[in-house]
Amino acid sequence: MVWTEASRILFEGGSAMPRLHIRPDDVRVEIEANETVLAASRRAGIPHARLCGGEGRCSTCRVVVTEGLDACAPRTSTEQAMADRLGFPESMRLACQLRVRGDVSLRRLVLDADDLLLASQLAPDAAGARVGEERPFAILFTDLRGFTSFS
Repeated sequence: MVWTEASRILFEGGSAMPRLHIRPDDVRVEIEANETVLAASRRAGIPHARLCGGEGRCSTCRVVVTEGLDACAPRTSTEQAMADRLGFPESMRLACQLRVRGDVSLRRLVLDADDLLLASQLAPDAAGARVGEERPFAILFTDLRGFTSFS
């Protein structure tokens, strides 16, 4: 595990505060001990989506950690249940559950009303709504000799 100097000082009980770099807003904010990424983001004035009020039940506050994944605390049981249900990779986290020990860069995924509508498939009134589905399909291409001149 690679630690920044600020992470090492904090981990050893020092006073350095880790910093978040939040994209696409390009905002940098210090995060207090035991503060969630969502709370720090909201404190910085970022309109971070949170349909369930930060309880880890909706996934609209999700972020992708682009740097510093090793400085993130392990997932809470609430976050792990959501990650298992939706198939999140390790780098995708719920901001309302995520706490960090060092500097972290992340990207918000739900940015506006259109994103919120797409991300709200877990809302209580969505009852089984799906954003999309996977289907097998085949594409057939044929080339007939001389067809171009014929047509």
